[in-house]
Parts: sequence; structure tokens; C-alpha cells
Amino acid sequence: MIAFPPMTTRTERLQRRLLLRGGATALCALFLSACGPDDALVVDVEEGSWIVVAYDLEGDGDFSFKQQSCSDAALLKFVDDNVLFIARNKSMSSITDEACVDTESEWFCNCFAYSYDGSTQTWVEFAAGAVPPMVSGSSENATTIELTEDPEVADRYNFSPLPTDIFSSNGESSAYLFSRKSNSLAEPSGCEALCVPPA
Repeated sequence: MIAFPPMTTRTERLQRRLLLRGGATALCALFLSACGPDDALVVDVEEGSWIVVAYDLEGDGDFSFKQQSCSDAALLKFVDDNVLFIARNKSMSSITDEACVDTESEWFCNCFAYSYDGSTQTWVEFAAGAVPPMVSGSSENATTIELTEDPEVADRYNFSPLPTDIFSSNGESSAYLFSRKSNSLAEPSGCEALCVPPA
């Protein structure tokens, strides 16, 4: 019998995902070292809070970079095995707005259930406080998002696209560069309690 080392929190989360949803991709990420690049999850994006540092609304490769003071007003955070939230501070009227130095204490929150396969995520929005739906590539009102690691900057990923109207996305070709920050950055938004209410 093969003896495996003690599981980390990350491994436990992936194992739960495997048991709940099945799938060779999760099995590969957990146990096999010889899997090809298309089989491995980009698991690393599920840790930390993420801010929008640049956006390309047309998807033509021409990114507009945001000022640091305003990029903190556009957040993404994975908060549960299959739940994430998008948060926009009310001081920022749109992703193109650079006039949000004095951030307000109130935020807009969008809750999404998601599934993860290789470098692709599938998101489905749900109402705050509702039970997150199970998500697959055939889910109704789903957005399929391709994740690409920035080869030049560590802890920065391209998400393309985001769901329609999220940070002005067209839902088809818009692209966003997200940079990882500490988990605590997203706490003031209060979105986690809305999207994953305490038991």
C-alpha cells in the first residue's frame, strides 16, 4: 500500500473538490507528478486577495494600467472551495476611473460560484445569501475565463474575460491583469460574509 505524506490545507481542499465533483484533473493535481501542463490546476490563484492593476476592455492587447490608489478599489477574492467575490469600492464609478484616492467604507459585491479545470475557470453569479450553485461548463449564464500567468511579473495573472458588466467587461474579449495582495486587503469590503454567510 502506498503511504502519502500528511495533507496540507490546499490538498484537503482539492480532495474535497475531487470527491464532490469528480474529475481526472483534480486527481492529477493531487497525486500525479507526470501530468502534462494542460492537466495541472493553476491552484495558486485561489490564495490571497487580487486587485485589478490593468484592463483591456476591447481585448486587443492594449492594456491601460491603473494608479495604485485606485487599483485597490477593484478586488477579487476566492473565499470557499467553489465561491469567489468581486468587490468594487463605491468611490470608483467604473474600472476606467482614476479618481478614487479617498476610498469610501461601502462596497458593491458580486458573488460567484466557480469550477476550475486546468487554466480555465467557469463562473456563475448567484444572489448574496443564496446557496451557491454547482458549476460546470454547461451551466446556464456561465462565463468561461482563461487564466494566463504573466511571464514578467510574479503573482500577476490575466483573466479573460470577466462576466458581462463586471469591471466594464464585454463578457467576450475583455482582459484584466490581477495582482496578488494580502488576504486582509479584501476584508473591509464585507463581501465574504455576504457570499458565504456564517453557518
